[in-house]
Amino acid sequence: ESGAQAHVESGESEKTLRIINDHLGRQPKDTKGLNTQAVAMDRLGEMAKVLNVLERIQGDAEASENLVQVTG
Repeated sequence: ESGAQAHVESGESEKTLRIINDHLGRQPKDTKGLNTQAVAMDRLGEMAKVLNVLERIQGDAEASENLVQVTG
């Protein structure tokens, strides 16, 4: 998952999604992974998917902050 974070920070959103989707296949409730997935999707313009992912993460401060930023 940390490899995915490095890719998202470097702007490699498609590569990030491949890595994080594999990670989430093994750990589907990993909130940090889900948040990283949402950030990568946001950078690819997949807003409906971003909202879906962020709304599934309950009680995570970073995800809540990102949800506020996305929804304005």
